[in-house]
Amino acid sequence: MESKGFLFITILLIAIIVVFGYLNIQQESKLNVDKPNDLCKSIEYNGKDRIDILFISSEEDARHYTEVLLNTEPYKDYKSYFNTYAITNTYVKCKDYKGIAILCNTQEVQEIAKQCPHDYIVVVKKEPSNIRSSAYGNILSINSVHEDSVLIHEFGHA
Repeated sequence: MESKGFLFITILLIAIIVVFGYLNIQQESKLNVDKPNDLCKSIEYNGKDRIDILFISSEEDARHYTEVLLNTEPYKDYKSYFNTYAITNTYVKCKDYKGIAILCNTQEVQEIAKQCPHDYIVVVKKEPSNIRSSAYGNILSINSVHEDSVLIHEFGHA
């Protein structure tokens, strides 16, 4: 009797492991994009297995902030460790956090970001100067009217 219970539990555990393993592989295949597509523009590419930063902004802003980030210490010494990409000509709606900050960690941004490789997402928006930039999780919400150093500050939070 004991061996039947052990066999049943073992089969049940193997089935659960197989199902969750399959679901995990399916989810990762949807989230991980190995190379850019038509919507995804490569700004700075230094090879596979690098830290991928995706800008959802104009191409000009993506190039500008890439230059700012990669020419600032300590990132400057590790320039070759980063790839940057941009999704341009896409409007995303961000949240107003208590009237003091911009917050772009939304489902819409996460869905759009699936088009490009990314470890971090930077959404650049132009807001009034009294609205601060923010970082929540791996998503940076940058108010472009502030100094460029805000990107470095928020990247530190992320």
